[in-house]
Amino acid sequence: MRRLGIEIHFLYITYRTQRLNQLIKETAKRKRFLIRVIGNLSVAFGVGLMLFTAHFLITNLIRLYNKSTIAVLLTPALPGITIGPREIPYLLISVAITLLLHETSHAMAAWSEGIPVKNMGLFLAVLIPGAFVETDDDKFADVGDLSKLRVLSSGPLANLATAIVCIVLLSNFSLALSPLYETSPSGVLVVDVVDGGPAERSGLTVGDVIYEVNERRTETLAQFSVEMSKVSPGDTVEMMTSIGRVVVNTVRRGARAIIGVVLSEYYCPKMRFLENRLGRQIPYHLLELVFWTYTIGLSTAMFNMLPMYPFDGDQFLKVVTERIAQKRASGIRRVCNAVFLGLMIANVTFSFIRIGLATI
Repeated sequence: MRRLGIEIHFLYITYRTQRLNQLIKETAKRKRFLIRVIGNLSVAFGVGLMLFTAHFLITNLIRLYNKSTIAVLLTPALPGITIGPREIPYLLISVAITLLLHETSHAMAAWSEGIPVKNMGLFLAVLIPGAFVETDDDKFADVGDLSKLRVLSSGPLANLATAIVCIVLLSNFSLALSPLYETSPSGVLVVDVVDGGPAERSGLTVGDVIYEVNERRTETLAQFSVEMSKVSPGDTVEMMTSIGRVVVNTVRRGARAIIGVVLSEYYCPKMRFLENRLGRQIPYHLLELVFWTYTIGLSTAMFNMLPMYPFDGDQFLKVVTERIAQKRASGIRRVCNAVFLGLMIANVTFSFIRIGLATI
């Protein structure tokens, strides 16, 4: 297995790839000028991300303390605890994409600055995927400060760029689907059913489409919600679906009548081979994956530039403070680590106080 670059350890597996490392090295040599220009931009964006995230944590903590409705609830992504089973696959794939782009960007920037990358590859630790890059620490220490900053900030810039691409896709999602699917929804798609719930007992399952509720068209989630708001808990609703007419006995959740389903908007396939349960679900899966890649990418870009160990922002601050503050550099880093760790803990704590261990 070692000859293939695969190492199996307790609770994690690593795969080291020299082929990808060599490809990145050759690309960095050919496009060295362009990569260094992008690297200069990444330094500026790195400073901006650091200041923006610091401002965000402070203002958001104040909003959480004041119970503001516009406060952002910060909770760690814990599979099975804060992340439900349905969302875990999208989370893991988006984490893999985010870390692969992050570490590849570090490697590209390192080679362009003449810093050898000794190893790079992928890992799987307790089913959580990731990527890693091992640079030559002695060579890194010998290059100029600007070169170091380019390398350190390249990963967060790649994640920020990924998040921007994802938000553009989310904003134009129906247009992105247009080669294979209609651009306007024509029903609501069942993407999950509660075991033993009303919908499952009535024969509805994942991949079915609901077109009408009580003879009223429900082409969008908003229309479905409006029609269900007219139904009292315990009432029977008649639905026209992709499997025919279905009668469902609703149950109570709070003051609302529910049927025990998770829904997404349904985009009708243009191609015959997509007219099946799996084909109907592809837009939903793509939407979820793009959303999670945006969320993880933006979070990584922001929080990885915080001046706090073990993030890139801590090493970024080290380079800057050793240049301008020298003897006080270590003390400044310790203070920043303590302050930002405290801000993170406070934001997460107040978020949990607001919502508890809510699962997405």
